[in-house]
Amino acid sequence: MFRVTQMRVASAVVGLVVACGYAALSGQAPATAENTAPAVVGSGSFSPIVANLQKTLAFYALLGFEVPEGAASKPQPFSVNPRLHSMLGTNGANERHVNARIPGGFTLEPIEFAGINQSPARPRIQDPGAITLVVYVRDVDALLAKATQAGVRVLTPGGKPVALAGRTRAVLLEDPDSRPVELRQSDRLPETTAPAASNVVGSRLSMTVANTDRTMQLYRDRFGFTFEGKPGFAADADLQALAGLKGGQVRHSLMVAPGQRMTFELLEFKGLESTPLRSRIQDPGSARIQVRVRQIHKVLGMVTAMGSQAITTTDRPVVLPPNFYGVIVPDPDNLYLTLIEPCGGECAPRNESVTYTATGKEPWYGTWKLNPSKSHYVNGFQGSRSTVTQVLFWEGGIKYVTDSVNAEGQKGHTEWSAKFDNKDYPVTGVPPVDSYGIQRIDDHTYTVIAKKDGLRTTLSTATISADGKTRTVRQTGTQVGGREVNNTLVYERQ
Repeated sequence: MFRVTQMRVASAVVGLVVACGYAALSGQAPATAENTAPAVVGSGSFSPIVANLQKTLAFYALLGFEVPEGAASKPQPFSVNPRLHSMLGTNGANERHVNARIPGGFTLEPIEFAGINQSPARPRIQDPGAITLVVYVRDVDALLAKATQAGVRVLTPGGKPVALAGRTRAVLLEDPDSRPVELRQSDRLPETTAPAASNVVGSRLSMTVANTDRTMQLYRDRFGFTFEGKPGFAADADLQALAGLKGGQVRHSLMVAPGQRMTFELLEFKGLESTPLRSRIQDPGSARIQVRVRQIHKVLGMVTAMGSQAITTTDRPVVLPPNFYGVIVPDPDNLYLTLIEPCGGECAPRNESVTYTATGKEPWYGTWKLNPSKSHYVNGFQGSRSTVTQVLFWEGGIKYVTDSVNAEGQKGHTEWSAKFDNKDYPVTGVPPVDSYGIQRIDDHTYTVIAKKDGLRTTLSTATISADGKTRTVRQTGTQVGGREVNNTLVYERQ
């Protein structure tokens, strides 16, 4: 099984946000009228979601990335940090991550999840959402030889670097999760902070998008990324040779994040069969980047106004110790954006316990009746005709007693109990579920974690209104059998 570290909250969270560039918060300039508007102020690390962290780190250590000593040779502990998982929307799962510095480039922070339903994604280069890590090198032939000797698969037809425009040579390798990694050598290498002995000197990302104009609406018009590119499509013999594509046309663009820490090469294809990436944050093949922002709630609104929805458990920024707000929302092409903002002072305790003992006075206790007309279901789910749930105080936790009539008129009755102690409690009479666990999110919110065969399947996050009269439950995740869940149930206090 998994080696799990039930640590105090601060340590695992800090590892995920310090790479953003907020490490020296005490040295920030005082706020002025010019720097208080909602904005993206910088970018941080790039996180590929991987199936095996150890194998991934060994692969990138082979390429010359700066991997912490021992991280590639022995398994790292898993974390079940509740605040971190609330931001990720993966409550009840385990995760582990390690920062690996790309010499002269940004930080690579691969993340591995466990204890949650997963489905590996392997997008092709023409599929919207596909991302290629581009690694600038001084000697592509030397690094290719080292990689092939270690058994790394070469994706470029012929197995050798190809000549590209601008006196550039490049080759595509395959990482352990079947992602392409481009090694690129150019006569005009970027300015670099890499050591003189390092073959690797920089990095950027190449991302395929479904619609360049729509991407510009988010990143240029709302986020303030600089943007340049050609307006039309054209055949690209260089890309065809590099990636083995046959036919089709491509539109090229370049965008740079504020602060110039991260550069994206954008590709939009026409005339090639493609499938947009729609993987979840926990699926190997997904990816996320960190985005430093001001006025995080309003920046989140910039993304959701384009039709996206936060995956964070509460649908809104959560507090991360010691002094951050964080929320995750996918962009139009399924790149998960981790929006991070400092909150001033210590807005979350560094040594907060992962457990909670209820007093019985919390607003979620009581009898609640479903209001079907205000509830919303997707993916073919049918709501109950009626549901009455008693949320009762039980040993510092919750006891659920539910009586319902489903869409077909069948009556149901279930009872189960759980404590806020990060443990799973067996349940019977609910076929898709064999255990429930509960976690407190804040004074008005808690989430119910459903598992089957030890894997987290769905979350049901209950939020009590300020007046205590309404209980809104957002159900997310994946049921056994693969059906996606994204329902909103509204209950009224009786």
